[in-house]
Amino acid sequence: MASSERKKQLKAQYLAARPEMGILMLRCLPTGTVYLQAAPDVKGRLNRVVFSLNFGNHYDRALQEAWNQHGEAAFEISVLDTLDYDEDPARLDYREDLETLLQVWLEKLEGSVRFR
Repeated sequence: MASSERKKQLKAQYLAARPEMGILMLRCLPTGTVYLQAAPDVKGRLNRVVFSLNFGNHYDRALQEAWNQHGEAAFEISVLDTLDYDEDPARLDYREDLETLLQVWLEKLEGSVRFR
């Protein structure tokens, strides 16, 4: 296969891929504090968050301090909820839907949530 054809094929596959969207949760078991974040690609976001925490450069200082103090094993890390794609394949922007889903979980977990 020619290089340009292969590039077109890979680009089409990339654009057709629909990563899981939803709410990422990290719960510090010793403190009970819950950290939530809406993500258009929860697997990718999870990898990025854990990577930055392990290297000590996460943007949320309180989360980073809890991670440093208690370690990764002291955290429950999960996808709290997911968001389904619309039937319309042309729709690409789900930010408002993710924000609404995040608000639902912020209300459900009121009092224990630390960051978004």
